Amino acid sequence: MTEYAPLLKNETEIFPDISEVIEELSKIYNLIIISSTNSDIIRHFLEKHKIVGCFQWILGNDVHKNKTAKIEMVFGKYAVSARDCVFVTDTVGDVLEAKKVEVGSIGVTWGFHDHETLSRGDTFRLINQPSKLIGAIADYFK
Repeated sequence: MTEYAPLLKNETEIFPDISEVIEELSKIYNLIIISSTNSDIIRHFLEKHKIVGCFQWILGNDVHKNKTAKIEMVFGKYAVSARDCVFVTDTVGDVLEAKKVEVGSIGVTWGFHDHETLSRGDTFRLINQPSKLIGAIADYFK
């Protein structure tokens, strides 16, 4: 993880069109980041791309190491249940963590795992472009 931090802070660019999608989603939903990366590194990246204000809470590895525990923290803080949440993720591991607490997942193929790998997870939907994310989330909550 320490090798990844400088890249995220200084070199990694945001995926094209995702900023606009995040801004739109933040008008409709409470967006929360649950990650294995340190919260300060995530916050720096979001500030650099001017979307930090779109997120209500950032739960990195400094908050808790276990993603399932962090999802449960969200349940408590926002008085919501699994059916009120969806985990948007780029890894099969995250899909499995969310499933442990009965939260559904939407897989995005522009991150860590490709379409083929993510298709092995039990996701509500796999999407290949940020522009499809708003519709996928809306469909999930229908």
